[in-house]
Amino acid sequence: MGCSDLQQWANYKTRFESLCLSKEQAEELQSDLNQDALDCYFKGLLSFSEAINSINRNLFSWSTVKLYYSVFYFLKCSLAVNGYALVTNKSLYLIKANENEKPNKVPERNSHEAIIETYVRYFSRVDVLQSNMIGTDNAYIWLKGKREQVNYREREFHEPECPVFWQNIRDRIKGDSLKSLLELYLEDQDYRYCFQEDHACLALPIKRAIDTKKDLDSKKLEISLSEHKKTVLQSLLGQSFNLSLFLVN
Repeated sequence: MGCSDLQQWANYKTRFESLCLSKEQAEELQSDLNQDALDCYFKGLLSFSEAINSINRNLFSWSTVKLYYSVFYFLKCSLAVNGYALVTNKSLYLIKANENEKPNKVPERNSHEAIIETYVRYFSRVDVLQSNMIGTDNAYIWLKGKREQVNYREREFHEPECPVFWQNIRDRIKGDSLKSLLELYLEDQDYRYCFQEDHACLALPIKRAIDTKKDLDSKKLEISLSEHKKTVLQSLLGQSFNLSLFLVN
């Protein structure tokens, strides 16, 4: 757009709104989105790993927040891989990385709403995690609601107790182990635990991570993390999860 100083970006709003992508611009945008996707995938893995670490320490309220953020980053990754860019210039705009595409203002108020609603809008027919509901809610919107409940609507975190929707998971971990429960969710080929309220807050992010990795694999994008990053992630996951599950084809 000719803007070399992001502090001046707002002055390019009219020019940006009139943009029509050339073939070269669309290819450059997709290349940038691919890098964004890989960065978002790491953010998702880090948030997920921190949540597992918190669960191991019985910190279920904060785990809810971290698991929501993991799903947010995984959805942002999948959108980027598929060529959907959300751009802010006073308002939020969606533009597809295709020739002759133009920016379209989105109705959502913030980037979190925009990411989730955009993914729901364009991928509901192909996303297994949208093939059913949790109660009356889309699964992603349900998880967003749980994060808002813990973060904003409740006056305090529940520790050393846990929110009601974590009680079944906590009891199963006490009766067996977190590792066994995670393996149960991984082996759930029908995704049925993702739509059960007493399992979904953990089962859903696991399946979203796996499905997001499939999106990266489908575009042959290599998940190349430094050894330091791998060590950090595995140390957070502990013995509950093998990090290679999220990295190796």
